[in-house]
Formats: sequence, structure tokens, C-alpha cells
Amino acid sequence: MKEENGPLIALIVFAVLSIFFGVMAYLRYQDLMSPEDPSKSPDAKIKLLQKDIQDQEDNIVTLTRQATSLREEVRRQQALYNFYSEMFAEYGAEYTRRMELVKWAENFEKQAGELSGMVTDLKSKTLANVNKETNEAREQMEKGLQEKTASKEQAITRTRQAKEEFDADVKKFRSQRNYEQSGLDEVKSVLTDLTQREVERANIFNQADGHVILSDTVNKVVVLDIGTATGVRNGYRFECFALRPGNKRVHKAYLEVKRADVSMSECLIVQRPVLLPKDPLSPYVAKEPEEMFSPFQESGKKGFSAQPLSAPPKQVMMGMSKEDPIVEGDLVQNPFFAPNKSYTFFIAGSKEIVNEQQKSAIRYRWTEIKAVAEFYGGKVLNAVDTTVNYVIAQKNPKTEGTDAEKAEFQRAIDLGIPVIYEWELFRFLDTR
Repeated sequence: MKEENGPLIALIVFAVLSIFFGVMAYLRYQDLMSPEDPSKSPDAKIKLLQKDIQDQEDNIVTLTRQATSLREEVRRQQALYNFYSEMFAEYGAEYTRRMELVKWAENFEKQAGELSGMVTDLKSKTLANVNKETNEAREQMEKGLQEKTASKEQAITRTRQAKEEFDADVKKFRSQRNYEQSGLDEVKSVLTDLTQREVERANIFNQADGHVILSDTVNKVVVLDIGTATGVRNGYRFECFALRPGNKRVHKAYLEVKRADVSMSECLIVQRPVLLPKDPLSPYVAKEPEEMFSPFQESGKKGFSAQPLSAPPKQVMMGMSKEDPIVEGDLVQNPFFAPNKSYTFFIAGSKEIVNEQQKSAIRYRWTEIKAVAEFYGGKVLNAVDTTVNYVIAQKNPKTEGTDAEKAEFQRAIDLGIPVIYEWELFRFLDTR
């Protein structure tokens, strides 16, 4: 029973104590809220303290702002101090360098003064030496001039004597040449009578196909003013010649095209070793490898009889003569070729070939002549008609061959077609 009343008793005790402490608290509150001096009341003090705290916080904010401003000012002053410190250091270094430069300039001025004196002395000595050497050189030049003047007078005397001797030789040579020319003219007249033919000879060899526009005789290169636009091809061969006073045709050399452009062709001067026949009884040497007879008789003098060139041949290099080289303006010609034109040919003579030999051929078979003509763009017909430009005659077209072959040649003569003889084409038929 007592155990069941324990909580109730505790509750009653708690209620009594709560009422006691409540009454005490109320009495204390009344004392605080209604003191004898209101200004000394705790509430007033709290408000005063709160106001002081607010004032102090305002002062703290103001001081914080001032501290921030002061820190910024200190930072700027520190940066300005660092800048002025650096400038002062640079000015100090520059001042030191300028002082060193001033010192160096003073030393340089001193050395310049000393050097000026040395230069003046050296100039005086050099001028004296130059004057001395000039006088010596003038004396030597005058002495040399006197010696050369004497040598010149001697050379003039020797030249005058040589000229007199040369004039005498020229007079003698002209007399001999006139004598030989008269004999040659007589021989030509006789040969003309003996070799006169009824056929019309082709004048194609005097017709120029082009001109030389550049000649490099050192490198053996010649440039022509004709090219692929006019039909020129690589491998074409031309004879270079010049026309001298009196329409005299002077042979220069043979050219072979190595590179043909549209309007010009680059050629090489043909050079190769050949064997020239010699006269066994005189020093005469043939001009061409195919020449067979000497203009001299067995007695060694000129005459009308033919002396065979039977001596051992002389090997020479056939090409351009150094005494008469190829120059700009020289002419070139090929009997198988004409700019922007193709020729039609007829080969006259017996065309029978036995054991690789053609009886009527002088040196080249008619098939070889045909191949060369076609190589240059020409055409070779088997019969004569009015379209044939030239007849190529081999050894004896009038007497050799079949009747039909002889008749074709006669027909060409009757039609007035110009004739070219095989021996005139040797340098163009020779493809070596």
C-alpha cells in the first residue's frame, strides 16, 4: 500500500516546490521591474550596454574601412618605393657607365692626339717615299719608252722590207695564177665541149632552204632558221655554203639536225675521217673521197689526159675549214628537201641487182636512194610523168638498163625535167 502511494507523494512534493520557487521568482521579478531608481534598473543597464555595443560595432566598421584604406595606401606607397628603388639603382648604374664612358673618351682623345702626331709623321715620310719612287718610275718609263721607240723603228724597217718582199711574191703569184687560170679556162672549155649534154641540169643546189642564225664553231653547233613548221626533222642533213661575189658558191661544211623546234633547228657540224685519193706522180690530193682522176698528166703538168688517183689514199678529217668557218647568214640546202614542200623523183638507170650489186650504180643502189628520198618526205615514182620534179640519174641511164628504163629517161628529157646525178648526192646519201 505504501509502495503504491510513493509516486503520488513525489508528485505532491514536486507541486509544492514548484509553487514555492514560482512565488520566489515572481517576487524577484517585481523587485527588478519596480526598483526604487529606474535608471539603475537592470533593463536600463542592458539597453545602455546594447547601445554601447552598437556604437563600438559602428566604430569597428569605420576603423575597418580606415584600416583597409590605409593598407591600400601602404601597398601603393610600397610599390612606389620599389619603383623608385629600381629607378635609383638603374640611374646609379647609368651614372657609373657614363662616368666610365667619359673616362674612356678622355683616354681616347688623348690617344687620338698621340695618333694624330704619328699619322702626321708617317704621312710626311710616306709622301717623301712616294715622290722618290715616282721619280724613279718616271725615269725607268722614260728609259723604257726610248728603248721601245728604238725597237718600233726597227720593227717598222723590218715590216717595210717584209712588205716589199711580200709585194714581190704577190706579183709573182698573180702572174703564176693568171697563167694557171688561162690553162684551167682552156681545160674547162674542152671539158664543157666533151661533157655537154642535152639534158637539163637541176639548179637546185643553188637554192637556199634556210639560213644560219647562230654559229658556235668552238662547240661545232649551228642553229638554222627553219624548223618542224617547215618540215624539218631530227637527222636531216644540210650542206652549208656561201655565195661570194659573182654568185660563186663556196662550200663550208655539212650539218646534221640534232634537235628541231617549231621555228629553228640545232645542228652539229658533220666531222668524220675519210680517205682522199692521191695522185701517184704529183702531190695532188682529191677534194672528195669519190674523186677518181687527177687534173695532172703523167709528166706532172696539167693537160687533157686523165691520170687515175691510184696512190695510197690520205686520211683526213672531213668537216669545216678553219680558214673559212661557218658564220651567221650562210645558206643551207638539201636536194631532197624544200620548206613546206615535198619533191617527187624518178631514179633513171638499170635497176637490176645481182649479188647485192647494181651494175648502173656509181656507189649507192637505187633502193638506198629511194629510202633517203622518202626519209626527207619525198616520193619516188616508177615511171615518169608531169608530177616528177627531178630525175636522179645513175651511171649511164641512156645506155644501161632495159629498153623501158632507157625510154623512161628519154621521156624525162623530152618533158624538160631537170636531172641530178648520183655523184652530186653522195654527202646526202651517206648516212654514216
